Amino acid sequence: MMPWSAILMILFIGNLLFFCGPSQRESKSELQTKGYELKSQFPIREISVRGRVVKNKEKNLYHLEFEPNSIHLIQLHKPSKIQLKLPYVNAQTFVVNLHYKNDSFTSNFTFPEGWIDSSQLEAVFYTKQSFGYKIPLNTIYSPFGKYQSVYRVVDGKAIRLNVEVIGIKENQALVVGDLMLGDILVISRLGELVDGMSVKVNL
Repeated sequence: MMPWSAILMILFIGNLLFFCGPSQRESKSELQTKGYELKSQFPIREISVRGRVVKNKEKNLYHLEFEPNSIHLIQLHKPSKIQLKLPYVNAQTFVVNLHYKNDSFTSNFTFPEGWIDSSQLEAVFYTKQSFGYKIPLNTIYSPFGKYQSVYRVVDGKAIRLNVEVIGIKENQALVVGDLMLGDILVISRLGELVDGMSVKVNL
């Protein structure tokens, strides 16, 4: 006959396996989060970037250098022209032609007066084939950093996706990126996420 101590030990181990079984392990690996569904979009006609004016060795010849975010936007839309906003009163529109080769582009131009008194200028280009999305600011990982991204839910997993923030107003951000209507973005616990992590999203 089995002693009572052995029976109690078996019951104890059985209860332990029951409470620490597969269902609990699965819940630990699946992060509970809140989500935001993209329900509207708007056409982007003007995109603003900032460029640094750099003088070439040749007389009156300049070129533009852009920050990584601006370079990504330009390469994404590939505008043939970009318009500089000169820091002068009643300044005329000044357009710079962009020339592309493989994954890079050049922007050499001459300036009529032969000089520019500002090293940083705002520039804009126009597109009719792009859409932007207004999303809560807290859906963006590092919204004020160099590189911004969101986590899009695909087949129960949080997939990190780079976006470009083109404007921020109050708690909303205007972004462009590889998004589409109906996408679900993670809106909470972004700091705990890893690309490809399983998530359970509550809308």
